[in-house]
Amino acid sequence: MILVSSIMVFSIPEIFGENETESSSGVEFLEINIEPKNILVGDSIVVSATVINNSDTPISFQGGCDSPIWLEFLSDNVESVLIPGCQAQATFQIGPGQQKIVSGPNSGVLYKAISAGTLEAQITFAYGKVGDTASTAAISKTIELEINSEKEFTSKIHVEKKEISPRKQVSSGTNPQDVVCSDGLELIFKSTNSSPACVKPSTAEKLIKRGWARS
Repeated sequence: MILVSSIMVFSIPEIFGENETESSSGVEFLEINIEPKNILVGDSIVVSATVINNSDTPISFQGGCDSPIWLEFLSDNVESVLIPGCQAQATFQIGPGQQKIVSGPNSGVLYKAISAGTLEAQITFAYGKVGDTASTAAISKTIELEINSEKEFTSKIHVEKKEISPRKQVSSGTNPQDVVCSDGLELIFKSTNSSPACVKPSTAEKLIKRGWARS
């Protein structure tokens, strides 16, 4: 576990009076999003979550340059790096039955993917009860993601494209010259409109000789 930032030095029970399970307090993660969706080595990772307050009491949390949400990494393929950040603070509330999107990490902290492999992390949201300054609590949930090397990710895309027709590859934004054919097929272009097609090598040879296609 790499804990570079001082905000992550202490364990959750040391920071908060309570460390609730995700639903026992009535405050829950409704949705968790990690960006980018396809994490490559060298990428900076940002977390956001929709938090819903199913309790009967309004809750509050820190915002602005401080984030109420963070990741604690349980594997060593991501590091937390300190960078210049801002100091402004704000407090926000979530009423009973309401929900809000929060994002992290703090300004001044960068989560950087440093090696490929499975990333296991614990996402934590810290909050308090409105009107009770002594009340502090947190909910946590463990998540698992994959970090790819650029080479592995490119290869994966290449394999997936093989299963898609040339027309669909082009309509999804692929350059006709970059269309990928299934194994045993050859990429050619119709002479009339330059549209790509994947055919057997013997068929490609005949079509090219007749002037109906080009390689």
